[in-house]
Amino acid sequence: MSSKSKLVVEAIKNGTVIDHIPAERTLLVVEILTKPDESCFIGVNLSSTSVEKKGVVKIQDREYDKLDLKILAALAPDATVNIIRDYNIVSKLKLTVPEEVIDLFICNNTNCITNHENVKTRFKLGQFQHTCEYCERSFPVHRLKVKRPELGSVSTDI
Repeated sequence: MSSKSKLVVEAIKNGTVIDHIPAERTLLVVEILTKPDESCFIGVNLSSTSVEKKGVVKIQDREYDKLDLKILAALAPDATVNIIRDYNIVSKLKLTVPEEVIDLFICNNTNCITNHENVKTRFKLGQFQHTCEYCERSFPVHRLKVKRPELGSVSTDI
């Protein structure tokens, strides 16, 4: 391939494009935030000017809701989200990472009170680890399980 050639990914007419995902978390984002019947494009280990390697996910015919964006912010805080309509970017969102999330993750500590009583989990968010406020244990982001009412608990353990 000559130096002037480049690969082109087909544009989507309507949907969501998530860019600047840490490369190692791209498949995790896809596993958690896409539905089995959705059409999506996944790009991993792509070149970037702002980070060493990045991931990109394009989801056709779906715009993410607030819960999806909150989950995404917890998994990939530096990602950007573009809403596409009729092949045009109509909205470009920079994620806001909350200091804590309530009832979003399941604590991996089997002795944690949240796994034995009717108590909503609370996690303080960090860049690479999130800490349960009840048992005070920290877990790498990719080892947590996300609570999704419509999906049940989705394991992010890779």
